[in-house]
Amino acid sequence: MDKNSENNLVTRMTPDHQERKFRSLRWKISLSSSLILLAVVTLFCIVSYLSLMDNFDNQRDIEYRRYSREIDNLIKNTSQNLHQIAAMIPFLDGMNKVLLTNDGENIRQVFDQHWALLQFHNGVEFIHFYNQLNQLDAHWGNSGSTVDQDDLLLEWVVNVNQLEQPIGPLLCRESCIQYIITPLLVEGRKTGVVVMGVSLADVFLAFKRISGSDIGLFIKEQDNLPLHDDPGDSYWDIYISALTNKNKNREILSKIAQEYPDINALNEGVQTLWNDRYQQIKLFSFNSVEPDKAHLIVITDVTAAVNNIHNSIWKIALIGLLGLIISEILLFLIFTRLLSRLKNVALTLPLEDCVNWPAWAYHF
Repeated sequence: MDKNSENNLVTRMTPDHQERKFRSLRWKISLSSSLILLAVVTLFCIVSYLSLMDNFDNQRDIEYRRYSREIDNLIKNTSQNLHQIAAMIPFLDGMNKVLLTNDGENIRQVFDQHWALLQFHNGVEFIHFYNQLNQLDAHWGNSGSTVDQDDLLLEWVVNVNQLEQPIGPLLCRESCIQYIITPLLVEGRKTGVVVMGVSLADVFLAFKRISGSDIGLFIKEQDNLPLHDDPGDSYWDIYISALTNKNKNREILSKIAQEYPDINALNEGVQTLWNDRYQQIKLFSFNSVEPDKAHLIVITDVTAAVNNIHNSIWKIALIGLLGLIISEILLFLIFTRLLSRLKNVALTLPLEDCVNWPAWAYHF
């Protein structure tokens, strides 16, 4: 080919090249495949995260059901222990005779020697002895009862005296007290009714030992109950009657109260970050005599589980990115080799046949 032909070829190619810039075909393929692989890795991370969170939520639901069963069992065991103590009273030394006399003074003199053991060993808060006429013969301990509570207690005594069937109500006012009201039988004769009560403080401590989670008791504020002077103890128009690890958990509850002004949001369980620790808070209903007056709050540290999820997602993302980089390198090398061969083939063709080639063909 003479110089004129070469000049004509360059003249025909130069405008197209100047009008439009083309990238190498291997870069276009590499870029497109990179975007596709990046989208696949991102989608896989999102799907994995959602799957891990679903599993986490399912595990938490299982834990919540287990907590509910443990609380019910602990309260049931407390009630059964009170039943056993009440059934044992007529067999205590000297009690069978004084119970038959229905004499309050005799009952006080004999039962005094047994009261300290029941109080310190069995955790009994108070005990009342009523005769068959529903009159109080003797009592020990402090039930902390109000006028309304005394009326309710007397109503229970009347029912047990009439029906001769024991009952075990749970009453929550300023605190939660597990009662046992049962008839007293001596030598097959009914001699009256005994009322015993125990605080649920030991139940809360036992729950913490078993589950490892903190627990508290929420009681709705009532007109006939005094409010706490410390505003840090009040949230959601309730006051905290009991709470394990009080100093720490008061701060957590204060943060939760700001994030969730409606206490009903806690029924499904909520999560918050406090001092770089993830805390889950769940509200449980309480089967007390007065419905919706008391609730249990369970606070669980789930930092380890949440960190495991985050670490798993980062590992998946890192493995995906490494795979993407390796795939792109291999793909780039493969296309570089193939396109180099194609370029060599193109260069062996007669130059006249290349005159009508598009500009991108020269940018392999």
